[in-house]
Amino acid sequence: MEFNIFTNIYTEKELLSYLSIESNISNIKKELVGYNSNFFLNSEEISDDERLQITNLSVESLINCSNNLSIILSKFFSHKQRFNNKFSLIDNILFKDETNIENTNYDIKKMFNDIYIIEHFILKSLIDYYFYEIDYYNRNLDYTHTINNQLNPLIKNGLLNKFNKLIEDFKTKYKNLITKSLYLLNFDIEFNNYNLDLNNEFIFDKDIIYIILNSLKFKEVIQHFNPVINKLIYYIFVNTKIDIDLRLCALNLISTVENFNKAFYELNYKENKITIEDLFSLVICEYKKSIANPSVSEFFKNILLLQNVIIDFLTYYNLSNIKINFNDNIVNFIYAILDIYFQINKIENQEIKIIQKKMLQLVNDLIKNCNELIHTDIVKHIPYIFINAINNNEINTDHISILIDITYNLSQNKDYFYYIVNSCTNIDKYTDILVGINELNKYSVIFKKISETDNEFLDMITSEFIINIALLPMNNGELQLCDKYTILSALRNKEIHPYTRKQLTIEQFNKVQIDNKDKIIELNKKKRDFINSLK
Repeated sequence: MEFNIFTNIYTEKELLSYLSIESNISNIKKELVGYNSNFFLNSEEISDDERLQITNLSVESLINCSNNLSIILSKFFSHKQRFNNKFSLIDNILFKDETNIENTNYDIKKMFNDIYIIEHFILKSLIDYYFYEIDYYNRNLDYTHTINNQLNPLIKNGLLNKFNKLIEDFKTKYKNLITKSLYLLNFDIEFNNYNLDLNNEFIFDKDIIYIILNSLKFKEVIQHFNPVINKLIYYIFVNTKIDIDLRLCALNLISTVENFNKAFYELNYKENKITIEDLFSLVICEYKKSIANPSVSEFFKNILLLQNVIIDFLTYYNLSNIKINFNDNIVNFIYAILDIYFQINKIENQEIKIIQKKMLQLVNDLIKNCNELIHTDIVKHIPYIFINAINNNEINTDHISILIDITYNLSQNKDYFYYIVNSCTNIDKYTDILVGINELNKYSVIFKKISETDNEFLDMITSEFIINIALLPMNNGELQLCDKYTILSALRNKEIHPYTRKQLTIEQFNKVQIDNKDKIIELNKKKRDFINSLK
């Protein structure tokens, strides 16, 4: 009878005899491609039932092949501690150590590598297929729900029941596949950790990492915190050579599995491996990509994922009474999150409103945790954008309580009052989101006098009185007086000089301020004397 690894089950001896011939392994690889192509047939050319019949046969064939190969792989895995040993095959006995390599009839290493690659191809093919089918029938389910008078109610209910059953069937098959493939996943995890311990420059196989991370999302696979998995996820997350999508996939796993979640934060914080600042950097990276490609929703999803992980991280920080170390990336993160908040503001969807509320609450929690933030340009930026929202009738009344909390914290810096009265002619219009109304009225009197008096402290961009004096380098080498927070706000959006249109980074701008510290101190004294003369 013809040997067919896709339809029959064989003994270890039969498999070893067959797989020891290199051309047989090549034939398996060629057949795999054909089975894999069946998974994504065009449903417009054949009926859905016919498509499922073909794909089910392909699935059975691949699983059968995997079952055969696993007989050999399990032998190797039982000796996996010998990563650096030579293995040989003599008289169909696997893993007999040979002291004299020259007498070896067959080197098992190449066979193992080939089988290992084939098993991963099968696993990845089936994972992709099950994900595709779950998504396909979810979309069909959503579409059927939207049809009202176009379908007979009985037919509609029949379709809904069919799609729900298929979705649950594919989810069950997926879970069974992963549970069955745990031996391979465990080896993957140990193998990667082993190599990383030996060599920090070890290069991950992207497909294998993808399989590990997607497999671990299910509670049936990982029910409790596992230090070995934690170690691998840490390596993935901190390794900048790894694609950001895989690093985000690792974070998705952390946030998905609740039992893993808290233990992961505690361990990695104690060992100072992964910090909340790392997460801010990832958000900013994704945010910049979303600006360049506004039509790609994947960036938005990634940012929301990161936001949720940051919320979890911050919750742990607050419960443990840990303060965030301030750096400028936190300010950039707040700018990015608030920009996204207003990008999605006009979408009439309850889930979006909940996401927006979480964004504002996160900003509020960050300001409370990291007090240095109130002494940055957000003290101007946050009131300004929400004042503009009121002007444009874009304010969400459900979020006002959080805004009041944010502005209360910002008002601990008196610049908050200065910036508001400097630009608002009618404070009463914005009392819903402002705090310290008495203080604002008091400062309004002073700033009214300032606006009526000639002075040298007007910002060239906003034509408003300069609150925080800074110096902006010009083409002719001169230093132009400006408001520090106005320039920083502009540079956070785009690092371009507002007048010369040349590149100007925040670091370069800040260096100019440091280099001219004495001059700025002198100008601030002159400004104070001017204000005092009007009181």
